[in-house]
Amino acid sequence: MANGKVNMALVKAVLRHKDMKTTLGVYARAAKQAELEAKQIGHAAWFKAAEQAPGVDNVKPITQKRS
Repeated sequence: MANGKVNMALVKAVLRHKDMKTTLGVYARAAKQAELEAKQIGHAAWFKAAEQAPGVDNVKPITQKRS
């Protein structure tokens, strides 16, 4: 519902939360998870495109952090 631009007061009422903090806390976590998934999809598409680009052999995904 939050991703569908539904009013948070309506979401609170539908889910029968006692206060808005509960509703906002749940949807804040959901929004962060959606953002993370979108970034992962974008990064995967970028790396796939880089691997298929002609003459580009120095672009590789980072597998571990350097110290």
